[in-house]
Amino acid sequence: MNRPPRGETESDPRRFQWRAGDLVGPACWTCVHKHANAATCTAFPDGIPEEILDGTDPHTDPYPGDHGILYTPRPGAGRERGW
Repeated sequence: MNRPPRGETESDPRRFQWRAGDLVGPACWTCVHKHANAATCTAFPDGIPEEILDGTDPHTDPYPGDHGILYTPRPGAGRERGW
């Protein structure tokens, strides 16, 4: 009988084992300037640029149109992205 490798069946408890660094998202998730329930923030009230939302640009340096407002982590939010 052929069985799927461990971790590849819905009933295997190891199916969703996460390690540090497995889930990477935009800096926006932990920024004090992010508006709740919207892809906007104080720096980009008309919409956060795709490069920042997709995590390509961490917005730790000036970005065109950011009104001089950069990524600022929420206290206790942590940010383990390697930048």
